[in-house]
Amino acid sequence: MRVSLLPLLLLVLGFALGCAANGGEGRDAGRDAGDVDAFVPLRDSGVRRDSGVMMGDDASVEPDGGVALDAGGRDGGAGDAGPRDAGSADAGASDSGTGGCPGVHPGDTLTLDGMGDLAMYPSEQVLSPMAPFSAGDQLGITWDADYLYITLVSSGFSDPFKPLHVYLEAGATGAATPGTGKEYSGLTPTLPFTPTHLIAVRRQDEAGGIAYDGVYTPAMGWTNRATPLVPGADVWPSMSAMSVRVPLAALGCPTRVRLSGHVVNAVVAEEWKVLVPAGAQPWNPSDGPGAHYEIDLTGDPAIAGWTLVP
Repeated sequence: MRVSLLPLLLLVLGFALGCAANGGEGRDAGRDAGDVDAFVPLRDSGVRRDSGVMMGDDASVEPDGGVALDAGGRDGGAGDAGPRDAGSADAGASDSGTGGCPGVHPGDTLTLDGMGDLAMYPSEQVLSPMAPFSAGDQLGITWDADYLYITLVSSGFSDPFKPLHVYLEAGATGAATPGTGKEYSGLTPTLPFTPTHLIAVRRQDEAGGIAYDGVYTPAMGWTNRATPLVPGADVWPSMSAMSVRVPLAALGCPTRVRLSGHVVNAVVAEEWKVLVPAGAQPWNPSDGPGAHYEIDLTGDPAIAGWTLVP
């Protein structure tokens, strides 16, 4: 009897095709499940990563190296706060290098915090400025081998945008040559010397996303801070006082300086207030730019030992 093999072959072929189809679906399902399983832990680890970074818990980040890299990338935004805190980074760089400026007198080391700071200055380091906002305005100034310390008690700081400006000519030798300072509120002071640095601080540091407190230099047009000064770390402001601690390294570690300072008041006929020294005349009257101090930083900080010129 002859048996046709064709039906048998068709049956085998159909069975094989059915298995292949079922196997493919199984593989696809398995792959999809794998994708979902792989994605969920990454998303979950992202949540844990954020929590870990926010809490500063490095232990929660360490188990996942990839996560740590991602966290670092996002905190690169915190790194953006770093450049904004570059103030503190820059000041920190100066601070970390402070082993004492060579030749500078050890003077007085103060711990400023904005709470009654003027009382920390020895009495010989406190003076009464000319043209005060009120009778109680007083300025304290001293240094050690690392920092210049300045505290001004004044009711002028009730206005958050009236800045204290202290001009210095670092490494001053020979006769002084008159110069000009930083423009502020449309006013540019005339100075009895050519300044190399300006310490500028005000009660409200930041305005329009731009920080103000810092050490400025003429090389940068007095417009950009050569060394940022950070509130709470270098500057302690209030409505009645302003304290600032400036690394001498930010001034070039000078052993001699010329100094003149004031608060920019920007009121007609009273454009500058709280004048230091008393004979300072930043409005440039016809009789000259006024007085300044010449200070030897290798000697005792007592104000009585400073030279008043003229």
